[in-house]
Amino acid sequence: MKPTLLERLVCPACRGTLVLSEAVEDSGEIYGGTLRCGTCHGGYPITHGVPHLVRPLSPGEVQVKDRFELQWSTWGDEERIFGRTKQDVMAYLVTNLMHPAMTQESLRGKWVLDAGCGHGMYMRCLAEWGAEVVGLDVGTAVRQSYNSIRGFSNAHGLQADVLAPALKPGTFDYVFSNGVIHHTSDTRLAFQQLASLVRPGGYLGVWVYPFRNPIWEGTQRAIRAVTTRLPPRVLRSLCYLPVPLLELFPAYSGTSLRTATWRQCAQVVFDFYAPKYQWHHEAEEVQQWFYEEGFEDVVAMPDPVSMTGKRRGEP
Repeated sequence: MKPTLLERLVCPACRGTLVLSEAVEDSGEIYGGTLRCGTCHGGYPITHGVPHLVRPLSPGEVQVKDRFELQWSTWGDEERIFGRTKQDVMAYLVTNLMHPAMTQESLRGKWVLDAGCGHGMYMRCLAEWGAEVVGLDVGTAVRQSYNSIRGFSNAHGLQADVLAPALKPGTFDYVFSNGVIHHTSDTRLAFQQLASLVRPGGYLGVWVYPFRNPIWEGTQRAIRAVTTRLPPRVLRSLCYLPVPLLELFPAYSGTSLRTATWRQCAQVVFDFYAPKYQWHHEAEEVQQWFYEEGFEDVVAMPDPVSMTGKRRGEP
């Protein structure tokens, strides 16, 4: 953890101020120690340079966390994630999650939050762009992602939950979340929490699963009622079987054997059928969330349902 991240952290339980103690430091990096809350007196460890600020999780939330930890420990080192290379990932960020008023150069030196950083590709690219990027994830995969880019002085890792992100409100210039908040117990609350982190004049971008049609939705709920209850390693093995069906029933990412290997396609199948929580939303619904949270100039981006907006007010 870089010391500059500390001033943006708060207690996930009561949002109190955190104080660093028992720090283990080397070359400007805080590798270990404890963050203690001055209000509720909670203590949170720093492990491998990543603060662990996760509130107690419900059984359903633990299931989701465990499934994604297995996903990224299995497929996190693939060259293509969701059928995309690092270059494809950043092109997607620009065209679907960055507001049209933003540019790559405009992020240099700005604080950016990747909420649900998972595989970590966005973190590396944004660090290379010169942004002060924070990768947040509820699972331990964030440690692996951060370890790969800890040499960047402008890169930070944080293990926390988007429903209680343990970050001070209004301290980020740009917050984005790609395919994450619909895997929480409450998409709307997760959106509200992330929106609160954006400073006046800053930007928020999200992509959530779109609602397709009643037949598709009903069929997938029935299938997931089984797959989410399977032992995760059994499901991981089974996810290789339906890969050819991605030609007939396209994944949201468009991943298929035309753009990825069989193994990489299996990751997309696992991603969809493993986590307990999965909500699908209409574009008009998400657009209304932006307005309710004080955003303007809300833009629907090409990938449904991908949307971005600018927080009202001056910086």
